[in-house]
Amino acid sequence: MRRPMYYVALAALLARPSAPIAAQVIDQANLPHGGTFFFSTDWNGQTFKPLAGTSAGAGFLLDNVALSPVSGNLKIELWSAVPTAVGSIKMASGETSFTLGADAESYVDVFWDAIGVTPNTTYFLAMKAFGPSMTLHAIATSTGSYSRGGIYYSFASAPTSQGVGWTNYSTSVYDYNFVEYSSGPPDPDPEPEPSPSPEPASLILLATGLGAVALANARRVRRKR
Repeated sequence: MRRPMYYVALAALLARPSAPIAAQVIDQANLPHGGTFFFSTDWNGQTFKPLAGTSAGAGFLLDNVALSPVSGNLKIELWSAVPTAVGSIKMASGETSFTLGADAESYVDVFWDAIGVTPNTTYFLAMKAFGPSMTLHAIATSTGSYSRGGIYYSFASAPTSQGVGWTNYSTSVYDYNFVEYSSGPPDPDPEPEPSPSPEPASLILLATGLGAVALANARRVRRKR
């Protein structure tokens, strides 16, 4: 028996699979806690060489040395080179709000849509905190614990990372405490998502199909009489 088109439409409305979402995984990091700091309200920079073929975000360790909580926004940008270099391209950026307790520190992460990068090629992360006072610091190590990049500092809090002069501290073996994320593989066992609410056009199609089913049943009843 041939299945009517309205049955096909009804089945399509009730079975709409969702694609698994890729998660972020750490690709590069400098985690050993450092004792050096730079003011995070100035523009700070860290170079790195990814191993993965994508970049999906980054984070920096921030320290609030004040005796009261502090809140603000952290902006991180991904550049192909130092922002002021000729031909440098801003590839991605993101911004997030944060709150740190009194005399507390924490990594603050910012994510963006995954973008393709070339493994083992140097890229530049520009970071700045907007809002908090000069008591908020970006923590750095001076032990050379990260061998795939180095630190840059601007000594300025201009609105954009291209409006400052960058000083290269890589020769002083400084590195920020930072993480850089790639887009990971799809979750092999994703949580089931709630069924989406049908759109108006879908509801009309569904009503039409159900009406056709009712009409066909009514005709069959009349023939039997």
